[in-house]
Amino acid sequence: MHYREGHLRTTDLLYSILYESSAARPVTSSDIDQIVEVAVPLNRASGITGLLLYGEMGRLPDVPGHFVQWLEGSEPEVVATYDRIVRDPRHDNVRLLARGTTEALTGSDARLFPNWEMGTERLADLPATLHGFLAHVHGGGTAP
Repeated sequence: MHYREGHLRTTDLLYSILYESSAARPVTSSDIDQIVEVAVPLNRASGITGLLLYGEMGRLPDVPGHFVQWLEGSEPEVVATYDRIVRDPRHDNVRLLARGTTEALTGSDARLFPNWEMGTERLADLPATLHGFLAHVHGGGTAP
């Protein structure tokens, strides 16, 4: 596993946040690569795993412009990461879709992405609900 096994204390519950946002400007594939390059070491150090989904803006075909992301880890680290994302000028209209213990959100206390400090996947139609996201995750998807 790529996260630090001992990073969550035994008294900590695994916590998750699901959010969606719009890109403040058109985003290229190299922008996504750069986001991942910066996020992976930060997430690794914080014990965060998750998946970033990105899709097209209807008015700009083939340009990723919308995001849905699942973050999981200890509550303080996940909330701090989400707060950084909300303040990131590359995001507009950040909307919290779900937050809470992973068990309460998914029915399991296990990580959905135990080996992904920041998996990414491109989608044309993003499942911007907790139910749609979980259906997508359990129905397939590709590894980063």
